[in-house]
Amino acid sequence: MNETIAALSTAPQTAGIHVIRMSGDDSVEILKRVFEPASKIESFEHAHMYYGRVVDNGVALDEVYAVSFYQPKSYTGENVVEIQCHGSGVLSGEILKLLLKNGATPAQPGEFTKRAYLNGKLDLVQAESVMDLLNATGKAASKNAYEQLSGHLSERINSLKDIFVFVMANIDVDIDFPEADVEVVDRELLSAKLCEAKRIIDGMLSSVDEGRIIKEGIRVAICGLPNAGKSSLLNYLIGDDRAIVTDIPGTTRDVIEESVMINGIRVRLFDTAGLRHTEDKIESIGIQRTKRAIDDGDIVLVMIDGTSESLGDENTELLHSTRDKKRIVALNKSDADINDSVIKDLDAMGVEYVVISARTGDNIDLLKDKIYQTVMGGNSTESVCLTNARQIHCIRHSGEALQRAMEDMDAFMPLDIVGIGIREAYEGILELVGEGIDDSIINEIFTSFCLGK
Repeated sequence: MNETIAALSTAPQTAGIHVIRMSGDDSVEILKRVFEPASKIESFEHAHMYYGRVVDNGVALDEVYAVSFYQPKSYTGENVVEIQCHGSGVLSGEILKLLLKNGATPAQPGEFTKRAYLNGKLDLVQAESVMDLLNATGKAASKNAYEQLSGHLSERINSLKDIFVFVMANIDVDIDFPEADVEVVDRELLSAKLCEAKRIIDGMLSSVDEGRIIKEGIRVAICGLPNAGKSSLLNYLIGDDRAIVTDIPGTTRDVIEESVMINGIRVRLFDTAGLRHTEDKIESIGIQRTKRAIDDGDIVLVMIDGTSESLGDENTELLHSTRDKKRIVALNKSDADINDSVIKDLDAMGVEYVVISARTGDNIDLLKDKIYQTVMGGNSTESVCLTNARQIHCIRHSGEALQRAMEDMDAFMPLDIVGIGIREAYEGILELVGEGIDDSIINEIFTSFCLGK
């Protein structure tokens, strides 16, 4: 923390500009040693951008812009300098070497954000959201990460901390007066506070599944008999001939994964081997992988060839085996003549379906909307969702401890016994935001960040 660190904060590929960042007490002084402003200035003002040249021993390396942010009004809470140069890896590399030669130290992965956390600019939840924001795969994931970074999730966490501190303080008051014949605190009031805390925790945990989907995407297993149109549908959805399409049954032998965006959510499509009884060893392996994809999917998209003479035993078996999953049934090949007997068989089973054409795109937009609605339902993704495994663990641990404390309270156990569960729940929340957390865990979290962030 006593060193001034420097790193390239943009991707090293050729681009319009590269940004090199420094943070530390000496960052402005180092800038003065290497930067010649185009116009004479008395000092570098806070958040004011200057045009000039980076010079090494009188030799200009590049024309750049430079800006200084003085502590504590900076990302890290320290003096921060950013230099914008032309987006050449050679140029930015030379400028970075020059900064290191003049006193800066190479930054470690995530060290700028780590310093922001250690200097109280961000709590750990906000710091982790920085990496989620950079890694967001869709609009919903980006929005959720930004909401976390903005502190909306931390506000709920701080409400929990306040409740636990209030309850523990009241319990401590009761313990401090052991000579009293009756409790000096209001159990009903404390119980009401604990119920409020439980509502907050339950609300946060209820977003876990939605948060996983926002972060990782909706997993859709496209399954059906050979030649039902699975690969054709995949190709149409992604707008490319990713999967081989032929009239020969069993063309797809393995699971093919591609992604599309639907309503800001990443949808991961798994085109699978056609389900049928076969003696082909390789195809059998593909069918086993199909069954695993069905088990792991958020949605099973069952493709049925609408031009078949009847639904048939194998399609009927597939529909029965997937009835307990979130499922969409697509009756394919509307561009040809759909057989009435297939429709009658589906209606007799009470199966809802959407008629599509994977070849022409008929009703594909309706199918995409059904995929989104089947998984997200009434969820608007407006609230902040938990997407981080460490955060989920902390909240669950806190909730379990809180539940034990509430049960002790309801059983009229002594308040000092109730307080054990409350303190454990409180410590879970402290771990969530990074207070009192082990340094090794902190280091592990930030080393997963990219260099320069």
